Amino acid sequence: MSRIFICYRRDDASGHAGRLRDALSARFGAHEIFRDLDTIGPGDDFVRAMSAGIDSCAVFLAVIGRRWLTAESPGSPRRLDDPDDHVRNELARALARQCRVIPVLVQGAAMPRAGDLPEPLKGLTARNAIALDDEGWDSAVERLAAAIRRELPGAAVTAPPRSAPYVGRRYAVAALVAAVVIAAVVFLTRGRSRDASGPPNGPGADAQLPAAAGTVAPASKATATSGPATGATAGQQTAVTLPAGGRQGSRFDITIEGGAC
Repeated sequence: MSRIFICYRRDDASGHAGRLRDALSARFGAHEIFRDLDTIGPGDDFVRAMSAGIDSCAVFLAVIGRRWLTAESPGSPRRLDDPDDHVRNELARALARQCRVIPVLVQGAAMPRAGDLPEPLKGLTARNAIALDDEGWDSAVERLAAAIRRELPGAAVTAPPRSAPYVGRRYAVAALVAAVVIAAVVFLTRGRSRDASGPPNGPGADAQLPAAAGTVAPASKATATSGPATGATAGQQTAVTLPAGGRQGSRFDITIEGGAC
């Protein structure tokens, strides 16, 4: 039988009860935790199952949220004043057994006063409570688990998985951002270097002419660059100005053969 009983009101602190159940299951094992949604199956006698769970538990956790004390029931000012209210009966049974009852305050709820409780529940005010909030959840749950361990001799305790510290996560994110920035800078720098040098077959490459004398330049190139060479004879050397390697004003002596152009 489960030795840790979680009592809660569904329309008050169902989410916190589920989160607490997961945290304690990670430390003691799911088989040690009794929560109605996880333990009572379809078709089971709810009252009998709850009574059996309370009678066999070593620790009874009364999860108290903001509406736990004031929740209303049809035909009754408060559910806690209704003799048929399940939460009232579960808590009264645990107090009568004199097992360890621990009030667990969530949502910033305050500990009820004796004058606010029906007679069967007044003994709850004598029990020391523990508050669980989102900011200090892990440390508070660990304190609660330490109190539970003292009531569960021989329980197999599993260390809960710890998340990375906040500072460590912050530095990891910063390192990732820095790596992305560096990669982007390197990529842009290489791109600019390629643009500055020009493509292998760009305009600069097309304007290159061989430096050796006596080499004939293609007619289309000569015409496009220097205009027609009128009056030139075959074998005659004519001095024309052509761009060489992208520089204007360079002179080359070339020989034009094949008659007048």
